[in-house]
Amino acid sequence: MRALDIIQRLHDLWNSGAVDDIPLVYSSSFVAHMPKGWPQSTFEGCDVLIAE
Repeated sequence: MRALDIIQRLHDLWNSGAVDDIPLVYSSSFVAHMPKGWPQSTFEGCDVLIAE
C-alpha cells in the first residue's frame, strides 16, 4: 500500500466517523501525539475523537 493510500484511508475514516473501521487503519499499539488538551491519545480513544 502506498503512503498516499494510507493517507486517503485516514482522511476517509476521520471524515465519515466510521469508528468500526478503526482497527482496519490503526494498530492496536497505536499512540497518537495529539495537540495539548485533546482527551485521548491511544487506540481505544480514537473512536471518541473520530465520532465527535
